[in-house]
Amino acid sequence: MPFITRVLIISMMLYLPFSFGQVPDKEKELIERAIPLDAHKKADRVRKILVLSKSFGFKHKSTEYGDYALQKIADKTGAFSFTFSEDVNDYSLENLKKFDAVFLNNNTGIEKFLSTEKQQREFEQYVREGGGIIGVHAASDGGWENYIKLIGGRFAGHPWGGGKVWSFVNEDSKCACTDHYPELFKFQ
Repeated sequence: MPFITRVLIISMMLYLPFSFGQVPDKEKELIERAIPLDAHKKADRVRKILVLSKSFGFKHKSTEYGDYALQKIADKTGAFSFTFSEDVNDYSLENLKKFDAVFLNNNTGIEKFLSTEKQQREFEQYVREGGGIIGVHAASDGGWENYIKLIGGRFAGHPWGGGKVWSFVNEDSKCACTDHYPELFKFQ
């Protein structure tokens, strides 16, 4: 899925009626209805994913919703096993090797979490050696030089706000998550 499409989908999620803390039951129901009943493709094995949802700057209200959705995806599809951890020791190279990927859920200021050069180099090594990295929305808000290259860029602000209208191009209309958008559309 093209970068702009991923950013658009995740960013639009931020405008849902969120509150910090627990996900309300009504919202849980909506999340659960949106999740497929099973994996689109039968997994040859359960993928183990370590999830970091800690922020060191702006805390997005959608973080708890993302964590809830990930757990429900694992429960319904059986394709994933998510381990949620904000313990920096779990992000050592030795521990990271136990996982197929690291999921960065709305992190801001990851350089304050992986704050030593050793921690940063081990994270880079994990990815170089084939470990996956999944960055959602604010995963690009912060980082050190190699991390910024790894994640594909650095957050420089939201283009929308203040009642302005913004134009978007749907570059991947065949994807189920974007097939309901026209090729060109506006967002206010």
